[in-house]
Amino acid sequence: MVSSEMTTPAQLTPEQREAYLGSPSLPPPPGIEPNFENPPNRNLVAQILIPILLTLVTLALLLRTYAKFFVLKMIHVEDGNYDHCHFFI
Repeated sequence: MVSSEMTTPAQLTPEQREAYLGSPSLPPPPGIEPNFENPPNRNLVAQILIPILLTLVTLALLLRTYAKFFVLKMIHVEDGNYDHCHFFI
């Protein structure tokens, strides 16, 4: 297909370029069957865990808010000041 000399893609004919780009880089490991149409993934794990964890975080936030406003009946400046959180910067 392509000689061992250094050839840039611009030097290839359109047919050679399609053959080069359409072929795999490496063969798959022994015993592995490539599945490019429907590859395995872990989407189901994320679809289950995200709503559960989002619910737990929301409940924790509501419990903290309830405790601050209705049980302790005091609010400090630090409760609304999140300048010390640099997670989103």
